[in-house]
Amino acid sequence: MRRQRILGGLVLLAVTAAVLLGVKLFSPETETKAAAEWVTVPLEGAQSPDGAYEVRWETLGKNGAEADIWPGTRLEVVNRSTGHVLWESRGERGAAALWSPDGKYLALTRQTENDSVVTILETAYFHAFEVLWDLDAAVSKTALEWMNADTLRVRYLWAETGEAAVCLCTPVPRTDGSISGEYLWEETNALPGTYDFDHDGLPETAEIMMVWEQLAGEGLVFCELRVRKADGSLLWSDWAETSHAGWNSLFACEIGGQDYLLRYLTAMYQGSAAYCYEVFSLDAAGQETPLREDSVEFDTNFGSPLHQGFAPEEIADFLWDLRGCLADSRLLISTEGGEFHADGEIPAAELPALFCGILALDSREAMLEALRQDEAEMKAEQGIA
Repeated sequence: MRRQRILGGLVLLAVTAAVLLGVKLFSPETETKAAAEWVTVPLEGAQSPDGAYEVRWETLGKNGAEADIWPGTRLEVVNRSTGHVLWESRGERGAAALWSPDGKYLALTRQTENDSVVTILETAYFHAFEVLWDLDAAVSKTALEWMNADTLRVRYLWAETGEAAVCLCTPVPRTDGSISGEYLWEETNALPGTYDFDHDGLPETAEIMMVWEQLAGEGLVFCELRVRKADGSLLWSDWAETSHAGWNSLFACEIGGQDYLLRYLTAMYQGSAAYCYEVFSLDAAGQETPLREDSVEFDTNFGSPLHQGFAPEEIADFLWDLRGCLADSRLLISTEGGEFHADGEIPAAELPALFCGILALDSREAMLEALRQDEAEMKAEQGIA
């Protein structure tokens, strides 16, 4: 009897232990923890150009579902050969990766609970910095593209106003190994009218992209004229700067009932000048097809032993031919004389360059006479009889 009581007690203890163990093993909390796992969410462009590194965004959820409790996410940059985590962040709602063409930098657009931020990492030591933040307003930022190995286009969107802007961010290494950013601001405006520069019978449009030192449109750095096809794709572009080396004037002109582009370039260095113009159409690939071109060089240093010559007849021929091309034209952009003009703001004959007044004269003979007068005046100023 005693033996039976002992056996019964052991059985009762075993059953009790099993029940308690079952409660512990299969409690709802334990079941959730057992089922939860990190699930990798594929990211487009996650691998670096050389394949050495990879961006991984993972969520903590059930069977691949999103995490039940945010911030159950992690964003990591890992060495693919070793699996070593080089940089990480937690709590993103979403992420996107953009590697620079040479793999030197990585731009991460990180979606937070209310907006998005852009973080740039350099891949030498994986130091990071956040692209400029507007402390006065809620701003979401999105990395758009690397324009080159060192310049990232970032779109800013102000939540309260819905206004948008594009920032050009260039990472700058510091002496301590960290990095910061330098910023310019991009603005694009469509020009009125349509053209047919490639002569395919379909309309093209023109737009000007301007890059400024300040968001308020101050301090023009450079501008770019773009011609787009009817489907919106880029057909052709050319740039200009207000610095002397970047002076450029571009016109839309009509010759023989067809549309052409005209490029007018002037350069003057210590009295030595070179002027040229080119009239061209575009082929289907956006390559320039010349129609006519001309150039002239002259030297206004009349007293120099290295004087290269000043031929009023040649200059008059050049200016008269140029005037004919500009007779039925419209200014698209110009930085001539260090001043920015766009979309017909100023007549071609008034561009601020040497001989601009002569370009407005209505005959070659009048131009030649004016050039000879200018020559005489410049010689007199230099003390040459």
